[in-house]
Amino acid sequence: MLNINFLLEVGIEELPHKNLNLILKLFLNNFIIKLNKYSINYSKIYCFITTRRLGIKIYNLKELEKKIIKYKTFKKKIIKTINYSLNKFNNFKKMRWNNEKIFFIRPIRSIIILLNNKLINNYIFGIKSNKILYGHKFIGKKKIIIHNANDYPNILYTKCRVIANYKIRKSLIIKKSIFKINKSIYIIDFDKKLLNELTSLVEWPVILIGNFNKKYLNYPIELLIYIIKNYQKILPIYNYDKKIITKFILILNIKSINSKIIINDNIKLLNYRLKYINNFLKKDYKIPLEKNFKKFKKIILQEKLGTLYEKILRIQIISIILSNINKININYIIRSSLLIKCDLFKNIVYEFPKLHGIMGMYYSHYYKESEIISITLNKKNIKKKKISSLLLIIDKIDFLIGFFGLNNIPKNKKDPFEIRRNVLLILNIIIKKRIKLNLKNLIIKNILLYGNKIKNNNIINNIINFIYKRFYFLYIKKGYSEEIIKSIKKKKFLNVLNFYEILKSIKYFNSFKNFNNLINSNKRIINILNKSNKLFYKKIKYFLLKDKYEIKLIYKLLSLKIEIKKLIFKKKYIKIFVKFINLNIIINKFFINNIIMIKNKKICINRLTLLNEIKKIFKKILNISIIK
Repeated sequence: MLNINFLLEVGIEELPHKNLNLILKLFLNNFIIKLNKYSINYSKIYCFITTRRLGIKIYNLKELEKKIIKYKTFKKKIIKTINYSLNKFNNFKKMRWNNEKIFFIRPIRSIIILLNNKLINNYIFGIKSNKILYGHKFIGKKKIIIHNANDYPNILYTKCRVIANYKIRKSLIIKKSIFKINKSIYIIDFDKKLLNELTSLVEWPVILIGNFNKKYLNYPIELLIYIIKNYQKILPIYNYDKKIITKFILILNIKSINSKIIINDNIKLLNYRLKYINNFLKKDYKIPLEKNFKKFKKIILQEKLGTLYEKILRIQIISIILSNINKININYIIRSSLLIKCDLFKNIVYEFPKLHGIMGMYYSHYYKESEIISITLNKKNIKKKKISSLLLIIDKIDFLIGFFGLNNIPKNKKDPFEIRRNVLLILNIIIKKRIKLNLKNLIIKNILLYGNKIKNNNIINNIINFIYKRFYFLYIKKGYSEEIIKSIKKKKFLNVLNFYEILKSIKYFNSFKNFNNLINSNKRIINILNKSNKLFYKKIKYFLLKDKYEIKLIYKLLSLKIEIKKLIFKKKYIKIFVKFINLNIIINKFFINNIIMIKNKKICINRLTLLNEIKKIFKKILNISIIK
């Protein structure tokens, strides 16, 4: 049986290298969707990508091997698949070329469509298919004829100096880089984002190693690494003490006879950049952080929302209020809230905004601030230090109030200010760092500090409902059922941490048989009460208690009310559910030995009153009846 393989290669003008990996995944997924739709079966499929080409190779097309469908039918299906896959890049900006009414991410220059050695003649995006394969820009053959789909991608490697497979290219960069160093002494920082970018930039990776001036090792480590990775696009190297060394890995797209000149040029450029930054650092260290605080009076956050100076004062006041219940030193949080944005006026942060907070830590170290305060200023410590976490939450809540106050509420998928992302950040930090706060109280106090700038009368409910929805969707994704989340009183969400603890406890118990019995008992109680026309006494009449199990149940209920109150205060929700399960044992015995709707009306109403008291104690935590 003849193996029939298919090849598509689209020659393109410089695809955006930062999105290359995403383009590859989207293109492959789009192709597979259509192949499945048309019931085109195959054994393997691979996608190839560089900035100058996008390819698909399909191995062992079953229908053509068995001659189930005709060639013409396959041709129609595959052309439709190609067009669909190339048109389905909706998230990317597209451009037009050659005065054609055709749009793509970048201009398309060539199309190869092969079925083994047979060329499928067709026009794709105005380009007629042929067998011409374009090689590397600078090395290898610039143009060759490919005669068979089976030759791809090896022919690119052997004759054109192109490694078309993204994963192989990436793996080769890692292996060759490690080969360049003594791996028993040094470690290369294969930063995922940078490595993907370097893999995308090259078709034929060449690895070189260089050294920069050791005097720059005295720079703040984050600053040094930021320049090396983001501006020089080189891979830093560390020793096994995790300290950066002067050696670095340089990735090129061309093999040159004058590799030493290329290395020296890169070293000169890096040393120049680092020397340039040294001047900034000297100026920055001359002025203490707090001297910048009054400058915030001139910075307008947004029209109608006041200045950054006012925002920092709000953060400071709210942080003082929340510091006590979260057991945080009030002096540390006052000082930290004052300094937390002051590095924004420093030259380094103005030049490299992503270093905001990180550089603040170094400046505060220089002026001998408390170690706790210095660490708090570093944004990287948000998930580690409670002070940092609390300040970030207050900052983000203030941000939400500002936008919701002006009725800038995200609608549909539109969210230009990443409000949804900020809410998820707030929720994650509250739960991970166990931050105690009441959402409603926090929002109200913050709104008061805004004065008359807030115009939205429903802002409190708008924000709480928005945060609740984010929490709801977040925990649905994490595997919590809709019924479990909705079973907890929404009012409980005002204390997010408590709400989460209740949710976690329910999920834990939900898999136990005893908990399912508790749910069934609760549903039974509610069904009986719904049929009773709400005939209850204000209080249980003890003289009407006849059966030993109803007597036992009422006294258990009375003691449980006191215990539950204490446990709610201590947030011991697992213990509460254990108490509920134990209570349910007595409830079941009560039902076995007693009829509720008896002829004696007084006893009947008294028993209904008892059931209503049980319902009330359950509802202090959640509505068990809606859990399936």
